[in-house]
Amino acid sequence: MQPRGATFEVIPYMDARHYSEMHMAKCRREKSSDMDVWQELFNQTFM
Repeated sequence: MQPRGATFEVIPYMDARHYSEMHMAKCRREKSSDMDVWQELFNQTFM
């Protein structure tokens, strides 16, 4: 595998869930097109 210049940060599930909830609320307020991305992260962190 060759590096592609991307870096990732590992965050605990509950932090990821809170982070996605925060951004989903912002997307709703601003009618942003990023809602699907944050909804997917939220769904992936459902326990």
